[in-house]
Amino acid sequence: PPAKAQTDPASSVGLMQKDTDGEVTALDISNRGLAELPAFLCDGSLPRLRRLKVSGNALTELSPALLAGGSLSELIAGANQVWLLPDELGLCSKLEILGLGSNRLPALPASIGRCAALRTLRLSDNLLTELPGEIGSCTSLTDLFLAGNQLMSLPVALSRCPLVSLNVSANALTELPEGLCAGVGSSLKTLQLSDNRLASLPADVGELRLLETLNLNGNRLRELPSSFGRLGAVVTVGLGANRLTALPHNIGGLRSLRTIQLGENRLATLPESIGACSGLEDLGLAQNLLQCLPRSVSSLTRLRSLVLAQAKCAALPCEVGKLTALLQLELSGSKLEALPAEICELAALLSLRASDCRLVTLPEQLGSLSALQTLRVDGNRLARLPPTVGRLQWLKELWAGGNALASLPPSVGLLSQLRVLGLSSNQIETLPTQLCACARLERLLVDDNRLHRLPDELEQLEACRELGLSANQLSEPPATLPPRLESLRLNSNLIGRLPVWPRTPAELWLHDNPCWGGRVAPANALPAGRDAGEGRPLVAVLLPGLVRSYAHGEHWRSLFSRYADAYELRAFMHVWPICGSVANNFNQEADRAAGHILDLDKLRAAYPVREGRSGVAESGGFEG
Repeated sequence: PPAKAQTDPASSVGLMQKDTDGEVTALDISNRGLAELPAFLCDGSLPRLRRLKVSGNALTELSPALLAGGSLSELIAGANQVWLLPDELGLCSKLEILGLGSNRLPALPASIGRCAALRTLRLSDNLLTELPGEIGSCTSLTDLFLAGNQLMSLPVALSRCPLVSLNVSANALTELPEGLCAGVGSSLKTLQLSDNRLASLPADVGELRLLETLNLNGNRLRELPSSFGRLGAVVTVGLGANRLTALPHNIGGLRSLRTIQLGENRLATLPESIGACSGLEDLGLAQNLLQCLPRSVSSLTRLRSLVLAQAKCAALPCEVGKLTALLQLELSGSKLEALPAEICELAALLSLRASDCRLVTLPEQLGSLSALQTLRVDGNRLARLPPTVGRLQWLKELWAGGNALASLPPSVGLLSQLRVLGLSSNQIETLPTQLCACARLERLLVDDNRLHRLPDELEQLEACRELGLSANQLSEPPATLPPRLESLRLNSNLIGRLPVWPRTPAELWLHDNPCWGGRVAPANALPAGRDAGEGRPLVAVLLPGLVRSYAHGEHWRSLFSRYADAYELRAFMHVWPICGSVANNFNQEADRAAGHILDLDKLRAAYPVREGRSGVAESGGFEG
């Protein structure tokens, strides 16, 4: 009626819906800066209100009168400052969805057990330390979100709820109650338990017959119960960052498995039964103690991603060549000395990463990887690249820095899709002219080599924006430059004259060359209005704060000395109070146990230090 419309307070407050009688049934007053609920929500003015959203305000409590009405089926009040729920919550007999995430709730009232219609309860990011046992009386509850609280345990009464999804990640759980898995085994499909303190799983975990997603990353698990192999419906499993030393022998029982993450554990072997997981597509094994892979991996013909980074493997089984669906192979940081020739049979492979291994050679038939787009073999012991590399017609990134390459095969000029070529820290003396045919090349990085001349055809690299040539043996600057070049590093060479080009790159590095001393630098080599005679750019250098050896300071002294003519350098350190052992290999736990107190006097003596006022080093020295 018109009179009702004129006095309807909700019409000027938020978005709303009305029924055919003109009564408000849904209201959204989120993000309004409200410190308390409007009076019309608590005085019976909206008797047919079913759905209310008040998220993103500054509410500290929910009015008992709002809940006492009992008409609400959905209440969303997340991202407030609510610290107390009244007992009247139990009067909400029609409430199906309750969203209270990102508040300050330390507890739930026992009356929540009377919310018999409640289906979804969102309580993530609060201050909950426990749940009332009465929550087990919520016999319609299917989705429970508790991530980011302070829960140390769960009530066994939860087993009476028909849960489909349970998220208790980022809490302080040390165990799961016995009987919980069996109780929800006929309904639970998603179980999120990452970032807790679980040291074991209950023996009845295999009763979760419908479970599809299980996330246990970031716990303290040392072993898995044998019943784990009975999770026949599970599709995704996260077990990374635990303390597992072995997997159950019956892991092959996970016949529906598509993804399993096992990185950052202590696995030395995998059971042969892993080959029975024939649908597996993603296998993550980074940072384990694996010496080898079982031959049964050849049965994983649907595998798309295999991650073995920082494993202890010295060789891959030739059976890896049967993984014909593989798209990503990550081997970086392992102890591989060679790649099996069979790896070249992976015709679908898009990314091969084998950085920081011990590779001496690459397979001669590498060019058979016809779909490859990314190849990383930097940080190895390679003396050459196989000529067949030029057959990688779709290759976009080739990283081979930190090896012992003396030259490049001319066939690299056939890499028509190449965008990035990283060759820094090798022993390359010349670049083949064919390289300039790579029309799509955007970054050419050849810093820290032995180049003494450059191809005259550099200007043909029309897409090149970054050219790294520092720390070589060039006596002349490039005669021509790529037309779109933005960054050019020529520092630390033997260049005796300043270059003259029609167009100078926006970023040009020329210091540590004979042409620098006593000569006026190009306008873009120093800040505007300053030349080499007026001062040096001020550069802050943040040094590593975990000191292993005071002798490392000599490295930094040498670095500072090398660049002192070009820059005014100031060192900063935010140091640990202990000095660790090099033998600990950056194991901070071992440092805490065996490290000794850092000696600041020794640190000042070893590192590039110049004492300043009140004992604080300034201008080119130790700053903190």
